[in-house]
Amino acid sequence: MDYIALMKKRYACKEFNNSKIPSQTLHKILNAGVLSPSSLGLEPWTFYVLEKKADLEKLKAHCNSKKQFETCSHAIIIAAKKDYNPQGKVVQKALKRRADYEKVYELYAPYLKTLKNHNAHEYGALQCYIAATNMVNCAASEDVQSCIIGGYEEDGINKDFLKDDEFCALVLAFGYEKNPPKYKKIRYDFNEVVKFI
Repeated sequence: MDYIALMKKRYACKEFNNSKIPSQTLHKILNAGVLSPSSLGLEPWTFYVLEKKADLEKLKAHCNSKKQFETCSHAIIIAAKKDYNPQGKVVQKALKRRADYEKVYELYAPYLKTLKNHNAHEYGALQCYIAATNMVNCAASEDVQSCIIGGYEEDGINKDFLKDDEFCALVLAFGYEKNPPKYKKIRYDFNEVVKFI
């Protein structure tokens, strides 16, 4: 399918039909996240896949009781790393895979040293949004719908599901639609938001 046609087809699904996504399809969706680009090639994410009803109920409690968790096949918590210290394990593990490690370390270290607390949190989350976009669009290409959930109680998700060196950047729900969308997709006109300067 043409990519723009795919974008027109994808929407935020509010109710799924309880059917399970086959393992092969789920792995394809997750692989779209794994293969996503990231700033400096750090890939500072972990994708936690939830399928059990008890886990989905616990997640729902941290996500303003969104009903999507009652009918979705799977939910994915996208966790971002917290620490981007150039000498830390996240950066070192990612960069040491490269043949030009010393060159890129020298190039990236000055920027990474500036990432403190709030900036590091924002930086990690932004990388995860790239992976999320690829996963939901890949899902749509497989006739799997999704809902990107940004309204959640981060501390609760962090405590119940994640490691100490991570935080929740985004939550995704996936499944097969119960009914087609009620409303037509609306977007601003191309010429209203695109300015050639």
